Amino acid sequence: MKEFLILYKETLRIIPNLDYEFYTDSKDADTSKNMNSLVNKYNYLDKNFVPDNLVSVTGIYARDKAELVDVAYDNFVKMADAATLENLTIKVTTGYRSYNFQSTLYNNYVKADGVKNADTYSARPGYSEHQLGYSADLTNAKNVSFDNFE
Repeated sequence: MKEFLILYKETLRIIPNLDYEFYTDSKDADTSKNMNSLVNKYNYLDKNFVPDNLVSVTGIYARDKAELVDVAYDNFVKMADAATLENLTIKVTTGYRSYNFQSTLYNNYVKADGVKNADTYSARPGYSEHQLGYSADLTNAKNVSFDNFE
C-alpha cells in the first residue's frame, strides 16, 4: 500500500487534477504544443477544432478509412512495415475522431451503460485525444486477440 501511495502522489504531480472527479475543474487544451498537447478528462478541445494536417489511412494500413495527422501517419507506417517483417499485421481501425463523431459514440455508450459507466471507458466529446489526430485504435488483420501480440 505504501508503494501505491508514493506512486499515486508522483502521478498527481505529473498529471494535474488527477485527484478531481472527471470533467470537473477542466480547461481548454493548449493545442499549440501539437503532439505534446494534453487532451483528457480534464483538458478539452473546442468542438470546432480540426487538425490542419490530416491524411487518409487506407489500403494495407487501415481496416476501413481512417485519418491521422501526417507525423502520426508516417510513424504508424514505419511501425506497421516493421511489424510486417516479423509476419505481423497492424491496421488502424479509427484515428482522428471529430467532435460530432465522438459525441455520437459517447452518447451511444451512455444509452447502453449509463453516464457513470460510459465515463470509465469513453471520453466525452471534446475530451478525446482522438480529436487531435495523433491517436489510433489498432487491430490485427484478423480481428483476433492481441493477448500474444508482442
